[in-house]
Amino acid sequence: ETERRQRPDKTTRTITRAEMREDGDVLEFEFEGNGFLYKMVRLIVGSLMHVARGREPKEWFAGLVDDPSGPQSNQTAPAGGLYLVRVIYGEPEDSDPTG
Repeated sequence: ETERRQRPDKTTRTITRAEMREDGDVLEFEFEGNGFLYKMVRLIVGSLMHVARGREPKEWFAGLVDDPSGPQSNQTAPAGGLYLVRVIYGEPEDSDPTG
């Protein structure tokens, strides 16, 4: 029982930065985090687009972010047009490598 509680949650990821830029008719989303789950970015982008189209209020998206165990979104953006730009491996900035 104790060992189970000490294991890290394998479904929790932290987004440390999210940015959106417009370039003409192209929207560019950039996310940084400590890892990403299957379809996580597609769900985030799809949900943001759902709000941008006026189908849900901004508060709906905020609720998804504030309570990840609550209601879920099924607004998955299509894979076409989404690109992985880079992966950075290494120690997090706030960790002490001397331990």
